[in-house]
Amino acid sequence: MTKYAAVIVIEESRAEAALVCTALALHAPQMRVLEACDVQGAIELLGKESTPIGLAILGARAIRGAPQLIGALKHHGVEIPVIGIAPRVSGAARERAMAAGMQAIVERPREWKQYAEMMGELLTRID
Repeated sequence: MTKYAAVIVIEESRAEAALVCTALALHAPQMRVLEACDVQGAIELLGKESTPIGLAILGARAIRGAPQLIGALKHHGVEIPVIGIAPRVSGAARERAMAAGMQAIVERPREWKQYAEMMGELLTRID
């Protein structure tokens, strides 16, 4: 269980966002989940949020905006792990995201049980 009160989930797909939110609820039901469809929406949330944020989870398309998000986090004085979850990510996008400061890009499991287990492991890592 994580010590942080909130996580930002950045995902265009409502179905993928629902998977992330459900997996988070299984492992950290007290955690507040802030959702954004894109990096710009997440940046806007950062300016309004007072809850301590412990993690940013980026979906496949949002990974391309990781450098912008990480820059905005630093601008707001927020240093948190930024992790991408995607079925696959091109080498160039992976390199840019990791160079910008992402902690990891993990492959999204196809099976729900594995997905939920992966989310539990990610939350354990950030404590």
